Amino acid sequence: MVLKREAGLTLIEMVIVLLIIGTIAAILLPRYAGFRADAANASIAEVAARIAAATRVNHALRQSASSGNAEAVSLDARNVCNNTSMQPFVGDAVLVDHPVKQQEFLIDGEGDCSVRGVLAVSCTVVGANGIAHLTEVRCSRRNE
Repeated sequence: MVLKREAGLTLIEMVIVLLIIGTIAAILLPRYAGFRADAANASIAEVAARIAAATRVNHALRQSASSGNAEAVSLDARNVCNNTSMQPFVGDAVLVDHPVKQQEFLIDGEGDCSVRGVLAVSCTVVGANGIAHLTEVRCSRRNE
């Protein structure tokens, strides 16, 4: 009588396969977590850059007219570094007071270009993960 061997995996073969899968997972998971953090940092930096660009345009409009431009606001943290004035410039990002989701950011700032001696307005953008990115807009000084 000839015995037929049934097709399938032995216990040893299954343990080896699980060890290989576990090793691969242990190598790749930390890298994946690093990519998520890098993506969050890049997202915060992008929002900060958009805020800086919008602020520079506003400041240029204000400086272009000798009597002031009615569409531009004075360049200070109160007018620039706030959710309402910056929301149109940050694309899909949402500016909120308490960010909890990935695309939510808090914006805060300091500085007032109308004050003599102040060199810049600084806005800080903070993501839901707590990572902050500082963006700065230099005050242009004419007649000082």
